[in-house]
Amino acid sequence: MQRTVCGRERGTDEVPIAQLHETLRGRDHGGSGMVRGKVALITGAGTGIGKGIALAFGQQGANVVVHYNTSAPGAADVAAQIRGYGSHAMICQADLREESAIQSMFQLVVDQFGRIDILVNNSGVTLARSFLDLSVEDWDLVHGINLRGMFLCSQGGATVQHSVFPPSWRQFLNNA
Repeated sequence: MQRTVCGRERGTDEVPIAQLHETLRGRDHGGSGMVRGKVALITGAGTGIGKGIALAFGQQGANVVVHYNTSAPGAADVAAQIRGYGSHAMICQADLREESAIQSMFQLVVDQFGRIDILVNNSGVTLARSFLDLSVEDWDLVHGINLRGMFLCSQGGATVQHSVFPPSWRQFLNNA
């Protein structure tokens, strides 16, 4: 069984990441750097697409929270690269199937940065096997991270944003 937790490995993500760079630079908004100084939490940012998204935000001046579950070395590397761009970065481990872990993660973000402006729900699990070979445990794993985790993170982000201040600029992005 192959599986990737916290960041899908889909092969080539260069084109979407390049397009993300243009958007984050604010090309369509006068080049103002629309994420500079914003606080962005990227789930599954230790590998794959999440890594690319986190680096893109960091290159554009965002303060980036690099979430991971099992890819600690990758997350530490991503955070170091972001710091190399001159942006702030922190890593945060959480199992997105656990509500208490998600609540702790958001509390750490608030303690460190005082707010959250952007949440990118990127974490996901893909199991490379046929439907007939899936067990109930496999089903629970996939839905626990891909659906429940996204729901709990979105709810946690909305709760933090609402309780800290009524924001005029906030974004939630779901990477399916």
